[in-house]
Amino acid sequence: MEFSINLLPQTNSRKEKRSVYLIPILGIIACAVSTSFLIYAYFETKNTVQTLTKRIEIQTAARDQLQQEYHSYTTGATEYNYADNYKLLDRYLNNIYVNTTNLQDRVNRLLPDLAEVNAFTYINTGELTFTVTFKSKGDSAIFLHRLLNASFVEQAQVESIIADEEEIAYKSLYQIKLYTLVGEE
Repeated sequence: MEFSINLLPQTNSRKEKRSVYLIPILGIIACAVSTSFLIYAYFETKNTVQTLTKRIEIQTAARDQLQQEYHSYTTGATEYNYADNYKLLDRYLNNIYVNTTNLQDRVNRLLPDLAEVNAFTYINTGELTFTVTFKSKGDSAIFLHRLLNASFVEQAQVESIIADEEEIAYKSLYQIKLYTLVGEE
């Protein structure tokens, strides 16, 4: 009788073949799952972008319509903006023409002591006519000299000088052409 003892572990060839085929199959399944997930994510993102694009187009069209309505309300004389247009025109005209009150103050600063303006007539073309009462004859010439040297005066001349012997005064009539537009000086 013969006994045989095999101390080597028994190998099952079927099990080894199964594990060898299992790894590529799992890899293929993982690739398929990840590919399907990426394709799903791509199409979902594409749909979301299209939806957002449509919403942006709708909101842009609504904004453009509101801007056009606002523009129509604010341009031209309408019931909505006539006061604003008047204010803009007033501001524009005040910035073009020199303020006549300032011009009158500047002329009055050139007067000698004890001189007094009796009449003051201003035309918007820049022509200023006024009568001044002086205490001496020389004050009239001094005032004319100051006017001719003033930066806001284009030309000046004395039209007449009348002596008032009762009051010891001289009334002089001046004709002046002023710079009326801003920046002419």
